[in-house]
Amino acid sequence: MATIRRVFSYTLADDYLAQTAELNKSAQWTYVGPDEFWMFILKDSGKPRCYNFFTKEMNGDIIPTPDDCIKYHVNANVEPLLATLIGASENVDGNSLPQYSEVLPNGETYSRPRDPMPDHTYEINDMYYDFASQKWVFPFKKTWVEWPDLLQRRDVDLERVTLKLRKVDDLPPNMIAQLEEYKSALENLETTWAGVAAYKVWMPVAPF
Repeated sequence: MATIRRVFSYTLADDYLAQTAELNKSAQWTYVGPDEFWMFILKDSGKPRCYNFFTKEMNGDIIPTPDDCIKYHVNANVEPLLATLIGASENVDGNSLPQYSEVLPNGETYSRPRDPMPDHTYEINDMYYDFASQKWVFPFKKTWVEWPDLLQRRDVDLERVTLKLRKVDDLPPNMIAQLEEYKSALENLETTWAGVAAYKVWMPVAPF
């Protein structure tokens, strides 16, 4: 097995976690890993089986193929994006890359690599091999939370603190004030975080 360095370009979404690429944005990445290896693809879905890969030193060329799979040979010089997403490339600390930073409404700073890394650009668990076109398909990474999810959680928390405030006879004034502040933060969530993507939102935390 030879270790190679292969610089390649990959398509970026219009914005982080967006599902469109109308702006024709791209970034560069450097694959550092084995020049070739083998992997298994499920026959029914085209998805990688267990996301494992096997180099020649691991007998990848002769390892038996499960009945529900086909064996796929990866030339990393030709398919560096696939090789990177499957985990064959060396790890890179995202904090070492040029950063995009944004101060959030609560004063915290949100930051991420200015150009999302390949594994933060594509949804690895959704990538698949299209047998008809004999090409890999790499869907963009999806958000893990949307505003309706936040509002549903907010409504539950708001109901709980409202009920608690109805039974505060045994609480000292400072604790009652904390509950009132928490309730207000929940009620103003949409206003405070207006225009902010759901995945950046810090939900108010109950004081106790």
